Amino acid sequence: MDDDQDGHGNCDQEGCRDDINEECILEFSDDQFDALVDNVEEMIHDVRGEDEMTEAELRKYKQFVEDSKKPLYPHCEKYSRVTRDLKLLQLKAAYGWTDKSFKALLLLLKDMLPEGNLLPDTMYDAKQIVCPVGLKIEKIHACGNNCVLFRDENEDLDNCPECGMSRYKCRKNGGDDGEDSMDERKKKGTPRKVAWYFPLVSRLQRMFANKKEAKLLRWHEEGRNKDGMLRHPADCAQWRHFDNTYGWFGDDPRNIRFALSIDGMNPYGNMSISHSTWPVLLSIMNHPPWLCNKCKYIMLSTLVSGPKQPSDRIDVFLQPLVEDLQLLRQ
Repeated sequence: MDDDQDGHGNCDQEGCRDDINEECILEFSDDQFDALVDNVEEMIHDVRGEDEMTEAELRKYKQFVEDSKKPLYPHCEKYSRVTRDLKLLQLKAAYGWTDKSFKALLLLLKDMLPEGNLLPDTMYDAKQIVCPVGLKIEKIHACGNNCVLFRDENEDLDNCPECGMSRYKCRKNGGDDGEDSMDERKKKGTPRKVAWYFPLVSRLQRMFANKKEAKLLRWHEEGRNKDGMLRHPADCAQWRHFDNTYGWFGDDPRNIRFALSIDGMNPYGNMSISHSTWPVLLSIMNHPPWLCNKCKYIMLSTLVSGPKQPSDRIDVFLQPLVEDLQLLRQ
């Protein structure tokens, strides 16, 4: 490739990066925010019917609807309590503000705005207002020897069906003390090991619900330069071999290609402590190469807390993820 062609190609690619980064900074226009507020009740009804919600969830959603109609300050017509928080949190994420700097900004804005404004004081308060639109997390107990997860048919067991190890750590008082009304499992103590699972399906649904994100998920087919040069995993022979073997998968560019990464780390930074934490990360290979490994597009699927590493039993902790992937295939 000569210099002119190479320079032109780089210029085009950089232009694409600038466009995408600009879109990521403010994904929603003012009109889209207004539409979000106007249709928030309909949106909640479509996502999950009232009959399927618990009492606590329904209360949160109703509070969310009320907040979406409250003006930021008396006689403010442009911003509601919800749209204000969404915009501020979006800016914080786009520009990488720290919680400390974000809190300082909130306090300054609160002092600048008219008295009686509903601006939050902290990052925590801002998140609580939009929490009903947050994604769920599953906390799954696991055997201390990594034999099984206590879910499905094992959900009510107190001992591992394979090795017999107790599901819970032994309490010093034997778990016999306390009020009769106390939850029975709280008496037994804390679980020996816990896996945190972040459901995949709902996260993908949110990505496809945004037209700009949905377009990025088709980039490997619709936006890639197909000149035979190796710039993206889609240019590799293995990618083409997979498409030839499973033609039904390659026929639809919306099908997601994941790269799964697993590694352990010591969260305390002290090598004398044996505790380890093992994150399971998913990178979306459909994206342009300059976005594949950006924090925004790397999904934390599972988090396995120590003290013993999963070792060759990591497949036990991947079961919820495999089930979601099988569901997506249907």
